[in-house]
Amino acid sequence: MALSGIRVVDLTRILAGPFCTLMLADMGAEVIKVESPDSGDPVRRQGVVKEGISWYFAQFNRNKKSVVLDLYTDEGKKTLTKLLSTADVLVDNYRPGVLTKMGFSEERLEEINPRLIQASVNGYGSSGPYVHRPSFDFIAQAMSGFMSVNGGPDSDPQRAAPPRSDLIAGLYCAFGVVTALQARERTGRGQRVESSLTGGLVSMMAYLSAEYFATGD
Repeated sequence: MALSGIRVVDLTRILAGPFCTLMLADMGAEVIKVESPDSGDPVRRQGVVKEGISWYFAQFNRNKKSVVLDLYTDEGKKTLTKLLSTADVLVDNYRPGVLTKMGFSEERLEEINPRLIQASVNGYGSSGPYVHRPSFDFIAQAMSGFMSVNGGPDSDPQRAAPPRSDLIAGLYCAFGVVTALQARERTGRGQRVESSLTGGLVSMMAYLSAEYFATGD
């Protein structure tokens, strides 16, 4: 398969990040999903549960391995460092700055593994006034203006039922990872990849967002 032999360390949960790593896993990458010891990925308990398994979780975490690590302990950090030293890709969906507080800044990650692709999915990007705010699909749909173009002419803004911002951000991140892996073949070094829920939706609004940025209306 296209990504056979590629190892991905997955620090994501819920949907946007797991959708990114799902696509990498489906293309043959070895994806190691790291979960916290208290409850793991919250999606494990959401949606329809049959025989103790959430089908929501299974849908977006198939073809992945799973390991439990407490990244707030020295032992957990040591184990993660060992995983990253042999990995090709790291994907996280923490708010910007959280990994740095854990001791895994961009500079530290490059020291651990200069060939590592550092990929992040977040709400608003890694700079700007909303950088530290959490985000979910319904927030991104509102903040991006996506809700304003849904519904009838006389209705209030409407949220699209599928979690589009999560899926779009995950898709963009996976595309960025594959592109970065290709670039690494030439440079021998990793690079940083980023996608955001809000930015992804803005890009998908095509001419509507272009007109807004041009006119303010």
